Amino acid sequence: MGGIYDSSDDNTDILFRCDRHNLSVFNDTLCADVIGASSQRVRPSTSVYTLCKALSPLSGAQVQQVWSNGCRAIQALVSPVLSRSSDCGVGEPLPNAALPLPAPRVARAALNLNLLLCNYDNWLASSLVDAGLVTLCGDNDRNEFGRRVCNNAELMKKLLVDPKNYWLWEYCSNSSADTGVMVSDFCTYESWMAQPSVQVDSSLVTFCWKKDGDRLKRLVCDHVGFFTMLFTNPQNHWLMPNCSEVPRPPEMTNDMLVSESCRYSQWHDVTHIGLDILSLCIRHDPNFVAEVCGDTILLSKLVRNEENGWLEEHCASSFSVPPTEPPVLFDIEDWCNYKTWLEDVVDPSVVGLCWQHDQLAFQKNVCCNEPLFKKLTKQLPNQWVNSVCTDKETIETLPQVCKYSEWTRPVIVDMTDLALCAELDPLNFTSKEPAGAWVGTMCTTYANFSTTNSTTAPNSQSCLVRELVKRFKWTCTVDFASVCRPGFSKTMALQVVLRCWLDALRPRVQPLLTQHTATVMEQAVNLAVVLMVALEESQMTSLHVTENIRYGVLESLVRYLKRETNFDNKRILLQCFGLTSEYLSTMISVLFRSHLTKDSSLFIELAPLLSRASPADIKSLPRIQTNVNVQEAINSSLPQMSLEQRQAFGRWYGQVMGPLNMTIAGPSLISDTGNLIAYLPFHSFQHLSPAQLLEGLDVLQRNTLSSLQQQFVAQSIIGTYRNLTAEDFTRLSNLTCLAEPEELLPYKNTEAFSVIQDNILECARHGFNLPSRMISSLFEEEFENPSSLSTSQLADMAHFLPPLGVNFLQGLSQSQLVPTLPALASVSFSPAQAAVGGLQTLGSLISGVRVESLWSLPADILLSSLPAIALYKPGLSHPQANAIATKLWGSPLVVNWLDAVEPLLPHTPLLSVLPRTKLLLTNGSYTYTRSWNTQQAMAIFKEVLHSNPNLHKEDLMTLGTVGQGVSCKVIKRLFKLHSSASSVKSILTFLRDQPGPLHTSLKKCVVEEIWQFAFFSELLGELGAEMALTLPVTTIKTFPADMMDTLRNMIIQEEPRHFLLLPRTKRELLVDKMLSILGMHTGAFTEEEFRSLGIMVTYVADEVFNMVERSFFVDSVEYLRGLCYNSNKRDLVARILQETGTFGPVQNWTPITLNQVDRFLFFLPKDRLQEIPTVLMTPGRIERLFLSQHQWEDGKVGVYCQKGRSLDERKELFDKQQFVLQLFFGFLRTGRLPSSSIPSCEILHTTNPAAWTIGSLTAMTKSAFANCLELMGLDPFLEPYEHTELLRKAKALYGSVSSFSPTVISQLGQLAVQLPIEELATLRLTETGSIAAMGVVSTWSNRQLSVLFSALLNSTKLTPSRLVSSTLAAMGHIVCGAKPTEMRLFNAVEFSKAVLWLGKLKMTCSEEQLEVLVGLLTHSLAFGHPSSWGTDVFIEIGSLAAGLPDMSMSALVKEQIEGLTPLAISMIPPEKFKVVFDQTQIGMFSYEQAAVVTIEQQDALSSVQRTALAMVLTPWEDKPVDIRGWWRNWGLALSPSPLCHLLGLLMLLIVLPCPVMP
Repeated sequence: MGGIYDSSDDNTDILFRCDRHNLSVFNDTLCADVIGASSQRVRPSTSVYTLCKALSPLSGAQVQQVWSNGCRAIQALVSPVLSRSSDCGVGEPLPNAALPLPAPRVARAALNLNLLLCNYDNWLASSLVDAGLVTLCGDNDRNEFGRRVCNNAELMKKLLVDPKNYWLWEYCSNSSADTGVMVSDFCTYESWMAQPSVQVDSSLVTFCWKKDGDRLKRLVCDHVGFFTMLFTNPQNHWLMPNCSEVPRPPEMTNDMLVSESCRYSQWHDVTHIGLDILSLCIRHDPNFVAEVCGDTILLSKLVRNEENGWLEEHCASSFSVPPTEPPVLFDIEDWCNYKTWLEDVVDPSVVGLCWQHDQLAFQKNVCCNEPLFKKLTKQLPNQWVNSVCTDKETIETLPQVCKYSEWTRPVIVDMTDLALCAELDPLNFTSKEPAGAWVGTMCTTYANFSTTNSTTAPNSQSCLVRELVKRFKWTCTVDFASVCRPGFSKTMALQVVLRCWLDALRPRVQPLLTQHTATVMEQAVNLAVVLMVALEESQMTSLHVTENIRYGVLESLVRYLKRETNFDNKRILLQCFGLTSEYLSTMISVLFRSHLTKDSSLFIELAPLLSRASPADIKSLPRIQTNVNVQEAINSSLPQMSLEQRQAFGRWYGQVMGPLNMTIAGPSLISDTGNLIAYLPFHSFQHLSPAQLLEGLDVLQRNTLSSLQQQFVAQSIIGTYRNLTAEDFTRLSNLTCLAEPEELLPYKNTEAFSVIQDNILECARHGFNLPSRMISSLFEEEFENPSSLSTSQLADMAHFLPPLGVNFLQGLSQSQLVPTLPALASVSFSPAQAAVGGLQTLGSLISGVRVESLWSLPADILLSSLPAIALYKPGLSHPQANAIATKLWGSPLVVNWLDAVEPLLPHTPLLSVLPRTKLLLTNGSYTYTRSWNTQQAMAIFKEVLHSNPNLHKEDLMTLGTVGQGVSCKVIKRLFKLHSSASSVKSILTFLRDQPGPLHTSLKKCVVEEIWQFAFFSELLGELGAEMALTLPVTTIKTFPADMMDTLRNMIIQEEPRHFLLLPRTKRELLVDKMLSILGMHTGAFTEEEFRSLGIMVTYVADEVFNMVERSFFVDSVEYLRGLCYNSNKRDLVARILQETGTFGPVQNWTPITLNQVDRFLFFLPKDRLQEIPTVLMTPGRIERLFLSQHQWEDGKVGVYCQKGRSLDERKELFDKQQFVLQLFFGFLRTGRLPSSSIPSCEILHTTNPAAWTIGSLTAMTKSAFANCLELMGLDPFLEPYEHTELLRKAKALYGSVSSFSPTVISQLGQLAVQLPIEELATLRLTETGSIAAMGVVSTWSNRQLSVLFSALLNSTKLTPSRLVSSTLAAMGHIVCGAKPTEMRLFNAVEFSKAVLWLGKLKMTCSEEQLEVLVGLLTHSLAFGHPSSWGTDVFIEIGSLAAGLPDMSMSALVKEQIEGLTPLAISMIPPEKFKVVFDQTQIGMFSYEQAAVVTIEQQDALSSVQRTALAMVLTPWEDKPVDIRGWWRNWGLALSPSPLCHLLGLLMLLIVLPCPVMP
């Protein structure tokens, strides 16, 4: 082995010189030895062996290519390592000159850094550039980076929006960039001073100090305001200048100003060239016309800013009428004659000049003159006036707030009003306010001081604070030194002024207060603090009063309350301490946690504020539960509290309610305690005796009991007492429905039984899920003979009818049905049930009407029925909705019927709406309040934009629900025009409040735009959860804790669907980052932390979830059951359930334990389920378990929780449910099955058909089987062999397949897939309802689809060209059964109206078939040529977009790609996907689009395309893009390539030892 690694100078020379000629030596000697040694006992390293093995089959030319491409990189990486150093004892290293450069490397497109990543042109075009990418290019592409980035002001501004890119200042200042240009573009001190509240980043200040130090230093020393602005940031303290060394600048003349400002050749970034500079150069520089107006490029850049639009007219007039004499200087009196502006037409340039030179008069005569203000701001060039004038709403509010005539007693004047009027109404405030003399002096002094020309040296200036106090003639003993030095704190200065003012005001205020109140007030809180509270309430946030003062106020209050012994004084103070809602919550928190622990006597007086206490505050209360007065105070306040607060008080009260105390308390315990006892934790509540519960039932019923408490109360009382009276059951009310049926049957033939039945019926009317056994046993006589039911009985039992099935309903006569239609109309029947008899004439029963009948109904009848139909579920089928919508929208009068047709808008084809968009705009108020779907709103918005191309923010706000259709282009323009925080917030609020979901492209556009605002942190809370969750993880992970907490609050307070509909990866990454930033990822997982995460809590890491406090888990198990759990979390919950600290081993569980565990029982492993005592698992309990699971699945969490799960994932949980039913019903035990093993139709509705054995289903009675045939056909968990058996039973019941009626066919569902081809061809598909039942099935083979299409044509006697949109929509998957030649015969318009439903299906059509269908959509009477399609059309056609021809798809632009649904993308054939989408188009994908790209599609992509796809996924998945080995992430096999050999060679060089010297 030693020989293998012996090195010589020759070998080293090969490595250093990259000599291709000598490669044969390397391959023939070293590698030959390595491979030859592989058979020896001691093998060389795996890396070296792998490299040589890879090189061995290569030809000489291939080896040379490997070496040529890798040489330069290897030299740079390893030459320092391999140079002969002292460590190796071999003299000096070879000089670099001795190393001949290899031939230039040939660039390879797939791996070229510039092409792939550092494409700076793309950076400017894209909305967001990743900070990591900027760093990568800056490190590896320095020369080009300096030229293309540092010298590009527009791109620099874009990148510097992200704080992570602030390093660019230092980088660019040391690069080859033209720093003079950068100084001109970025060291714009005037714009800094124009926004003093916006902090300039210290890295920019440093850059300007280094590159433009003299000018910056001079400005700092000459301008106090600028000095203060810079040095309020501690990071700038290091550059504090010695202003005594700065020479006094000469007075600036006009010529000097022109020389300084009018350097047109340096106007690189014209965004900083404002009205002031332009007006100066126009008036005083005779070269302006030639240099600016004559330079068309410069002029066009200037007028891009709409505020400079007047310049174009100025230049035009200057050329047409050249001046013959010097221009007349601007005369304020002549030009700014505001009195005539209301009647005259005022040029926008005059408005700008008057603001520039006459601001005080402008504020008074324009800003405060509402008619003139409105007139001017209607003009686009005058929109800037909105930002310099007080908001219109404030102007309107001032007269209501500033009622100076009522301000005769200063003590009752709200300090908030005083501060507001002083700031926003200074003219009236100083003339009308009772203290007008001194206030006017104060305002004038402050204004004069702020606007003083900064030409006086700092040491000769007056101190602002001292000057104000002197002007007011106040005597003040305050030390002014701290507020008269440069860089003084504005907060401190204002406090000093206000303290002196309060001292002067005290003699005037005190006589107006009683001595008692004045003394208490002065002792409790000093006057300065009170005033600062008022300022904070006036939203003076620039003083940071919120952070610094609020808690201090409350601490002062608490200190006083601790010292004060006189209770009257405490009460007076609390009554006089007027606070906002936020203060009340903070104050109650301080009092609860600090003061009440030492003095509980104050609790009674705090009773009105108890509803402000948080659960954490309530938990901190002292042990005063036994105080009767405390109990009464809490009981009276509970109705005003949230459920969470009530439960917190219940947990606090439960600390003294041990089992022994409750037992010895007697039957009157609940009545004596009152409302509070209803909110005890269940571990305490369960110790209440049946006697206590019965006597205190009235108290419990008037409070909000949890379902677990209700079940406990019902079963305790009804299960214990066997002689309850009718009055008792009346008091029990709906709790009766939670009893076991066996406990209620003994009351038959008693007075109480009719009350029991009434209670059960009332539960059904309120939507309670009742066990089938309760209905069948308590109403057995009524259901035995349907024809014997009276109309009143039938109406009462309307909600029991759907589980009874079609056959039961067919047994009812028309004389029974017709009078009960109003009651039946509110019940959810299936279409097959609703079609029985005359049920189709009202309400929800419309679902049973044949589509063919709907077509024949007049429009007025349809219109009158729609509002009633909309109230009920399941509502209309897709074919029914299509038939009605297309009929009504075929009339131009539909724009007047929007109220009636609104329920059908989600199902109305886009092609029906498009011809009516112009008419809809004429009916604006109705149009803008309707529930349009996304594509409809987009189409209407296009029409709005066509009629008003210059749409403004105010116009957008009037569009109502059409606003969801706004385009990204318009949003960008509006954000640019209205870039203030308040304007951006109003736009975000408008979008957030849209009633329907926003399209992904709009949400992505919004978040990318607002991310660039410096005040993004203020906007986050306005986004709403739906838009905020579009932010990528790479952005969210940079949030500080307060912003992350804002995001958390939005998610848990809004609908859970926004979070649950995120892809699983997004959900888990988001929660992980949130826990990390909020500090919840380590230590115990407390109740407060758990609840604070809301719906997100089950997505924390397993190890975090496992740290949940077990006491909280037990007390809150009912809350936990409502959450969403993946497979891992279900297993974890199962383990926690069995721990000793929770419920213990399952064999020890009791009925109460099973009530608590409820649907969590299905989480247990099968071996543990078998250990549950059989006696506890009664049929009633099993049925209630299924009902509980179904109730969760239908709830707002369960619905969306399951949407993201595949059928296999749902099947995993269902297997547990099936096991529980079959285990405890005896199917899994040997021996004879009990009678309960044959199900009724009713119990199949409460459980699932698939939960039962196939033998039990086929053993059902004929009537029961017939009643539940439709339910079986819809069950997704039945296996194919079970379908076959059930189909055999159906044939025995209904005869041959050819004799099946349309009603029977519509009930078959999935069962029909097992029909032989011969029988399938005999189906009589004569009605649209039966066609729809077959068309919705997705598991047909291509052969079956073809047979079904032929059967349809044969049954209906129609040709393909005569198929209408409702029939095509009903066909669903059967469309793919038509041959391409038959598809071409479809009516293009009718097909385009059916595509709204068809586009949601993952159809199995061939590529040729899809292209034919898309061809129909391109008809001139349909959507036209694909190049004209917008996002709206692509959303409408859905999956059918996969059939676009290659040429059309490859030409798609960003707006069109955004409309491609994820389903459409996943259906594009892999080879076609590779051809039609280049890396640029793939880069336009949203995360949702990129995430559905299939493995087969990925396999077909080139490396560049794969990388583009990975970079779309990266921001959310928060993983670095491995350009070299990206494909490994997809599990793809690697083949030898030159790159592999290059990397292997690098490994070899790293492991080579120092040469052995003789």
